[in-house]
Amino acid sequence: MSGSPVRGRPPKKDYAALYEGWPDVSLGAVSDVNDKKLLRLVRNFQTAFNDALSDGEISSLRDLARKVGTSHAVLHQLMNGAGWPSAETVARLETVLGRDLWPKQN
Repeated sequence: MSGSPVRGRPPKKDYAALYEGWPDVSLGAVSDVNDKKLLRLVRNFQTAFNDALSDGEISSLRDLARKVGTSHAVLHQLMNGAGWPSAETVARLETVLGRDLWPKQN
C-alpha cells in the first residue's frame, strides 16, 4: 500500500466557485456526473416545494421542515444548493412531498 490512508471526510466542494450561478446554472455547464445528480436533486426539491406551497399542502419552508422533522436551515441549504441533507431526510422529504426527489440513474 502506498502513501498514507485517507482519514475523515474529504473537503466540502464549493459548487458556487466551481459553477458560476449555482444552483441556477445550466445542466450542460456542469462537468462532473455526480455534481449533475446533486443539481437535479436541488431542482427536484425546488419544484416539489413550490408545487406543495402553491397547492396549500405546506405554508412555508419552516412548515415543511416541521413536517419532515428537520431544521429549516437544512432545507434552506438544499433549496440553494449549498448543503446536503442526510439520506434519511431525503427519504422523509419524498414521503411528505409525495414524489421522488433523488434523480434516477441516467
